[in-house]
Amino acid sequence: MIQKNSDPDSAHELASRVVETLCMSLKWEEKTIDASITVGVALFPLHGGSRKELLANADLAMYRGKSEINRSICVFDAGMDQFVRDRRALALELRRAIQDDELSLALQPQFETGTGLLAGFEALLRWYSPKRGSVSPTEFISVAEENGLIIEIDRWVINRACKLLKLYPWLPRLAVNVSAKAICLSDLVADIKSAMVENGVSPKRLEIEITETALIHDLNRALHNLRQIKALGITVAMDDFGIGYSSLSMLSSFPFDRIKIDGSFIQQVGNNDRAGAIFKAVVGLGSALKVPVLAEGVESNAQLQFALLAGCQELQGFYFGRPLPQIDLPAMHFELAGMMNIDAFKLWQDRRLAPAEQLASVADLALA
Repeated sequence: MIQKNSDPDSAHELASRVVETLCMSLKWEEKTIDASITVGVALFPLHGGSRKELLANADLAMYRGKSEINRSICVFDAGMDQFVRDRRALALELRRAIQDDELSLALQPQFETGTGLLAGFEALLRWYSPKRGSVSPTEFISVAEENGLIIEIDRWVINRACKLLKLYPWLPRLAVNVSAKAICLSDLVADIKSAMVENGVSPKRLEIEITETALIHDLNRALHNLRQIKALGITVAMDDFGIGYSSLSMLSSFPFDRIKIDGSFIQQVGNNDRAGAIFKAVVGLGSALKVPVLAEGVESNAQLQFALLAGCQELQGFYFGRPLPQIDLPAMHFELAGMMNIDAFKLWQDRRLAPAEQLASVADLALA
């Protein structure tokens, strides 16, 4: 949107009216359609003296707004040009990183509360760039989504996860997150099936995690694919439960095999009674639906005790261990002799800092 004056307030007011009008709910074929838009604003002559320059700057502002959560109006500023150039450069490097196999998976353990045994791992995407060093997923995932690279990355993650399951037959379960774009693709199910068949992986050892925000992009198509995935024998988990707009309706739409409570709730325990109440309510809901609940983000003993008292069936978080590079998995299996409990795992995590003789006590704990 181009405004022919230099008053940002009046431009923002006009943009607000545009957003309000275009985001009104529409009824179509007995369905309600809710649209969301992002408006980029450039002011004449403050942000350009020609039509071409103003349109380009308004476009930059719009894409900057799209990159930020819950920002529907964005006014151009001079720093945006550099921001866009940086994002484009990162996208080019990410494309090369996929081709050059610079991506990797780190695995964070998940434990059963009843036995203390290892329930599985969540696969977390990592990128180490020779040029940039370690690049945070919060930085490059959004770039991948903007440039369509996320589909290729999702396919790579699924293939790599199945290779790991083949390489380490003692891994009980490996969970991978699927993006909003991938979950709506017609060939997603075929890609998953192909990766499992190629590596001889039992579907019971693979879990697909999907967030509620990913489902709402195209609910019908996403649910269709999820039903096909579930028909293969793969478990499906709802990730980050509790932070979306319609989590309860999602649970009624699809029979999820696991609910993962977003870590923001457990991390507020002791400081926010409402967060604790919501946490307990979600666990109770899972119990009523006979769906196991996993608590994410457990980082302290107090949080562990709260989750146990609430009745969570599985736990995950830094308290039990940080994500493991793949190279650590064979050593972990050897040292723990295939048996896992929380105390043994925590000792194993500290092995680099502990005396060599402590490794013997790790094995003893594992077999206890």
